[in-house]
Amino acid sequence: NPGVTQSSPEMRSAMAAVLALSGDTRKADRAFKDAYLLAKGTDSAEDRIAIDRVLVYFFKMQPEASLEQMEASLRLMSDGEMGAHEYGALASQALARSQEGESPNLAQAISYLKQAVSFSNSEIPYQKSLLQNLSTALFLEGNCDEAIRVLEDLVALGDAPASTYNNLAYMLVDCQGEAEKALEYSSIAVEAASNDASLLDTHGFILFQLGRLEDARMYLSRSVVLRESPANLLHLAQVLDALGDKERAALVVEKIGNNYPQLPPKQQKTLEEIINNIG
Repeated sequence: NPGVTQSSPEMRSAMAAVLALSGDTRKADRAFKDAYLLAKGTDSAEDRIAIDRVLVYFFKMQPEASLEQMEASLRLMSDGEMGAHEYGALASQALARSQEGESPNLAQAISYLKQAVSFSNSEIPYQKSLLQNLSTALFLEGNCDEAIRVLEDLVALGDAPASTYNNLAYMLVDCQGEAEKALEYSSIAVEAASNDASLLDTHGFILFQLGRLEDARMYLSRSVVLRESPANLLHLAQVLDALGDKERAALVVEKIGNNYPQLPPKQQKTLEEIINNIG
């Protein structure tokens, strides 16, 4: 039914993808541009998410293209009118490649995200999503101070989710050693989502850093019960060791060795320190 196929930007871009796969690249290019222009012409910010869906199809048709080639083709399709969604889509491609081990793309993702944020003032919900991704990318790059500033900007926008407060709390204590300030944010996070294992882990770790060992054990034990991970098990072992409960600490260490034999270097170093402490 041609009427159905042409009814939305998403359907038009799906048709363009079919044309591209069949080898009719000229028709596919025209169809993608029609879909893109239709999506970009929507009035409400909420509806403009259609642009992102169109661009997902657009980039899927270029699996071998470099980021530079993707950007060039997008500039051509958009007639050079790049905005928040265009740069945001390019950032998503760069981040996906960074997760596959292509580290140079992390810096490119950060560059794209910063450009996307600069164009996003009229779309606050989308801006929040961009800022969250930007803080994560900066943290992965090792630029913790800037990642924290981005999260503080995100919190200042209002209605931040518990995960944002959690990330901010973790970065403050892990990168800057500001446990007291971190506790303020982690407390907000666990109050909003009291059954989230990751949030309870962060809160318990911060309490440990503050020397509140019994409180730390309570939160970390609950975190492990809800969903164990190498992180919360390591933190619990640290707390048990600090409390002098060597026997239980050893049991937790044994569980880590059995369930998580391959740890990232930082966690492996922490595990070895615990083992040395408990003998």
